[in-house]
Amino acid sequence: KQWYQRRVAITAGNNFQNQLMINQLRYSGMMQTVVIRRSGYPVRRLYADFCSRYQPLLAAIYTKDAKDKVSLYLTKNASEKEWQAGKTKVFMKETLENVLEQQRVIILGSAATMIQKHWRGAIARMHYRKRLDNIIKVQSIVRAHLYRKLYLQTKSAALVVQKYVRGHIARQLVAEMWAEKCARLEAELESQRQALEARRAEMERLRKEAQEQEADQLRKELEEEEAARKKEEEERKKIEEERMREAMRKMEELEKKRREEEARKLEEEKIRIEEERLEKERRWSVSGRRLKNKRRISCVKSWKKKKLQERRKKKSERRSKKRG
Repeated sequence: KQWYQRRVAITAGNNFQNQLMINQLRYSGMMQTVVIRRSGYPVRRLYADFCSRYQPLLAAIYTKDAKDKVSLYLTKNASEKEWQAGKTKVFMKETLENVLEQQRVIILGSAATMIQKHWRGAIARMHYRKRLDNIIKVQSIVRAHLYRKLYLQTKSAALVVQKYVRGHIARQLVAEMWAEKCARLEAELESQRQALEARRAEMERLRKEAQEQEADQLRKELEEEEAARKKEEEERKKIEEERMREAMRKMEELEKKRREEEARKLEEEKIRIEEERLEKERRWSVSGRRLKNKRRISCVKSWKKKKLQERRKKKSERRSKKRG
């Protein structure tokens, strides 16, 4: 096939000219060619290329022939207006290609997610196995340490048990020897104890006689002290009674003096009140006389004033009559 190329100038100087490029494409007929191409079936793919590219979409169709596989898929999932089957190629509109691409991207994305999941699972299992191996090693080391520690503890415990058993046997031997020695000593001590008992009985008899003598002497001393104490108590009571009587007498004298003093003060207060009352009556009598004199003088002055006014009025009347 012969292919023809057309060159388009998209710059003027150093500046990109968008309008210049569009005008060149329009005048050369490229815009009409694109419109015609879009109105038909611009996407043309070989059946093998279609199957290889959209293999995830054709996985459910079990047919070896590529043309039959493509036809079956497009018949089920697309309308007849959007595609046409040729001898070696399949013709499709751009909308159908976009839909197929979107479906392909979705399936490939889910497949990639599945692959990532399995890969991550394999890596996680590998790490888990490694960690499990490490844990088993650590557990074996720890268990060996614990068993070693338990063995040492058991060994030390066995040594302790042996020590206590040997000590118990030795103590039994010592106890037997000590029992024999104690029996011999007890026989000796028994003879000494009998001698001491006889001596102690003699001393106890002497001690009781001495205690009886001391008790008699002490009882006599206590009786004498009790008699002296009673005598002192009686004397002290007499002295206290004398003091009480003297105190009562003094209190009576003081009470009598206090009453006389109160009576004297009360009499003086009465005399003072009576004098004040008389003084007030005297003052009130003097002030009353003064007030009466003042009232009398004011009455006289008012009377004189009235008389003077009457005289002046009469004089004025007389003068007015003379003038008339």
